[in-house]
Amino acid sequence: MTDAQPTDGPFAAAVTVDVDDRSGWSVSPRIFGAYVEHYGREIYPGIYAEHATNNSFEEWNFDRKTAERSRLAYDEDAIPEHDSIAYPWRPVGDADYETPSGGVHGGEQRRFQRVTVADEAGGVSQRIPLPDYRTAEYDLSVSVRGEGVDAVEARLTTLDGEALASTEIPLTGEWVRHEDLRLALAGESDARYPAEGTDGRFRDNSAPHGEFRLQFVVEGEGHVDLDWVTLMSGDAVDGTFNPEMLERMEELDVQSIKWPGGNFASHYRWRDGVGPLEDRPVSEAPGWGGLEPNFLGTAEYVELCRKLGVEPMITVGWWEEIGPEEAADWVEYCNGDPEETEMGALRAEHGYEEPFDVRYWEIGNEVWGPWQFGHTSDPWEFARGSDDREGVDAYDDAMTAVDPEITVFADVLDPSYTRFEADADEWAEALFTEVGDRIDGVDTHHYNFGIRRSDDDSPEEWVEERDADPIDYMETLVAYPTQYERELAGLADDAGAHGLDPFVINVGEWGLYPHLGQDWPEIGMGTTASAAYTAGMFGAFVRQGEAVRRASHTHMPVKQFPDTGGSNSSPLDPVARVQRLYAEVLADGRSWHALGVDVDGPTRTLPELGTRIERMEGVPYVDATAVVTDAGEELAVFLANRNLSHEGAVTVDLGSAAAGRSVAVDALEPTGSPHDVQESRSEPDAYRIERSTGTASDDGTVEVTLAPSAVARLRVD
Repeated sequence: MTDAQPTDGPFAAAVTVDVDDRSGWSVSPRIFGAYVEHYGREIYPGIYAEHATNNSFEEWNFDRKTAERSRLAYDEDAIPEHDSIAYPWRPVGDADYETPSGGVHGGEQRRFQRVTVADEAGGVSQRIPLPDYRTAEYDLSVSVRGEGVDAVEARLTTLDGEALASTEIPLTGEWVRHEDLRLALAGESDARYPAEGTDGRFRDNSAPHGEFRLQFVVEGEGHVDLDWVTLMSGDAVDGTFNPEMLERMEELDVQSIKWPGGNFASHYRWRDGVGPLEDRPVSEAPGWGGLEPNFLGTAEYVELCRKLGVEPMITVGWWEEIGPEEAADWVEYCNGDPEETEMGALRAEHGYEEPFDVRYWEIGNEVWGPWQFGHTSDPWEFARGSDDREGVDAYDDAMTAVDPEITVFADVLDPSYTRFEADADEWAEALFTEVGDRIDGVDTHHYNFGIRRSDDDSPEEWVEERDADPIDYMETLVAYPTQYERELAGLADDAGAHGLDPFVINVGEWGLYPHLGQDWPEIGMGTTASAAYTAGMFGAFVRQGEAVRRASHTHMPVKQFPDTGGSNSSPLDPVARVQRLYAEVLADGRSWHALGVDVDGPTRTLPELGTRIERMEGVPYVDATAVVTDAGEELAVFLANRNLSHEGAVTVDLGSAAAGRSVAVDALEPTGSPHDVQESRSEPDAYRIERSTGTASDDGTVEVTLAPSAVARLRVD
């Protein structure tokens, strides 16, 4: 029989807010952070508005082909390789091809693309999605030279080859750089980029991007050499940033940005991404495959943070080839005095006299994972080093010697992974024992998958063995944040037992990415079921806010990019709307304090599920969080109904001081089922936000009805 105690109809619950039980600390708005990484199309064009791929015609890195993280807009398997043409470029017309060394830009070989024609038209092209719904203008830059032919034509065409915009570029026998050649489309493409989700499950509607080809075609008898092609959207902010991404980050009140990853951070060499673009190398991206053009480097990242008014946070890779000295040089490059430090002088030479003043740094990314560059299975080696490599202690010493004012976090295994391949308790013990007196906090990552498709078990088998149903499985995932809060509290207690005070937790990556049974209902990013999970996680961060001072959802839809992996998220997704409900309050510039809350109502048992969820009894269906301003003039309560089948009638006791006061309620609720996926990119369709204003009763209570998976915010002023 199933472990759960599901309700068999509408239920009632009571939430009591204790206004006298107020935290001495204020909630950190930095729990609304953004995590960005150089994989897929997240950086190019998601942040840096560059749309071409393999700009310098280098040898493509096929070592790790993962469709959901491909640096291409299209699946690599759908784009055949061609001898002597740099992947993913393709032949046009009748020509001979070479990729010799000796170009003007690129990797160690500085390859370029040569196209040779004999009284025929020929060239190369790349299939490319463009935001034609947003702008018709694109700025092309390219380095060219030629022999026997006078010009090469650059075109944006339909998929069938019809030219929609073109410009003729003259050729000489020497390399010439042509900057900002404007290509203006006559209108939107008839073909739209298909943003199909992973396994076709998540989202099968088309992205708004139009499908085009970027072509370079030459005619006559001779050859043309092409190198360092860039195609920037004409509406790029400062000629660099994707304007839609900036708008979304502002709309969702993003408070910090963690960069450059993620797995990418483990092998990132910061010197590749500084100085003039023409001097930056194209490097392999071994973590995710493909090539990294290094257009978005340290200065561009800092400028992005400044433009948004948020804090930068840099992750340094823990890898033998990086080491403490390189990490310290990076700190000095960012923060060093240009007159007194070598790296500060280098930064000034690159055009940035004033220090970047990057205060927050992390050491290592998931170093306990065998998929990671710098991986170790020994937590003590990570903490204190070994005969073969330096540990966190040496990194921290070197980095803080350069700038004693920086805040340093170290990677730790998530406490909920106690039944994972590594032992989370031992990782925390090693870190706290060896470097607890040096580091300022830890960075931990938590993903909620359920039973992964690579596990021995399966969701279908789990349901069958327990005489349960898919809803039981899915509610276990949605209600899990209550257990995760317990794990966060335990991690903080463990740090306190080692004398770490103050102690800061950064949940640097998190999200619900459920692995579900075949033909089951959905609870992923676009659903209100996922919104209820997200609300539970924010509630856990707030209630454990003395330690949890930072967090960043991995795919909170603040970016805008076409991606074959289904990450083409919309800011209309329910999880984004939940972040707005919380951030509009907690990131409004005032100090908010957590209040004690008691929930009396139906509960369920979380059964053991997968490798990360342990049995836990008495988990309430209604999650509740309350906060009050420093001066006590305004109170806010957040509620989430984690029951996916039935609505709940919730009585919220705000205390006698709230009697007769105005209460504004914003409720995010499904328009149909909690499993319906948001499809429209112009208006909500899977959910609605119901707004109402009432008055607390004479005893200070308010009645709220929560639909299945609904999230509500009450504001008392």
